[in-house]
Parts: sequence; structure tokens; C-alpha cells
Amino acid sequence: MPHVVVQGPSALEPIFSALEEMAEKREDGILKTQTAYLAQDQRSIVVEALAIEGGEKRAFFALMSQREDGLVVRLHPTTEVEKTWGVKRILAALAEQVLGMDASFQVGETNLRAQLTGS
Repeated sequence: MPHVVVQGPSALEPIFSALEEMAEKREDGILKTQTAYLAQDQRSIVVEALAIEGGEKRAFFALMSQREDGLVVRLHPTTEVEKTWGVKRILAALAEQVLGMDASFQVGETNLRAQLTGS
């Protein structure tokens, strides 16, 4: 399952408040995030996302959930979507937004190094 662990964040509400929609135009399509939702217990954020690649549309939900060492960005467990480069890039872009919020945040465990722009 594609994921990025961001080490450092202790609360998701400030991250939710600072989260911005993204749109990345590519040669073969568009990658974008839309509305984000903060869970009532403030331990997870669900983000609507869309990857259009080569004429194929893939709508899915990304999940940002709190854990002891920070947060993990991954596909929502109920999402069944082909894990294309664009889908993975959206997850990486969400993690990059969080990483940019505080200089002390760091990339932890991930299988998306190729999609992170800083790698």
C-alpha cells in the first residue's frame, strides 16, 4: 500500500487548517486534491482526490491519520483504485505539504521516494 510517514506532527487540527488544495498539470493529465474533512475526534483527515492520466479518471480518498510518531498519508482503506504514478504522486504531494509546515518534520518510512519532489 503506498504511504508516507511524516515524523513530528502531534496534532492534526493545525495541519487540517493549513492544508491547501493542489493541482498539478502534467503532460498526460491533471492531479488534484479537493475538499478535506477532519474527523470529529481530530485524529484523521480525509481528502478527496482526482488523478487524470492518459484520459483515465481515478477518483479516490487519501487518508492522513495520526500515530505516535507523527502521521501517515495513504489511501483510505475503503478506496479501490489502481495505484498509478499519479495516485502515488498525490499522496506524496499531501505529505510534502505537511513537511513544509514545520522545519522539524521529517520523512519517515515510505515507499513513495520516487514521487517525493525533494528526493
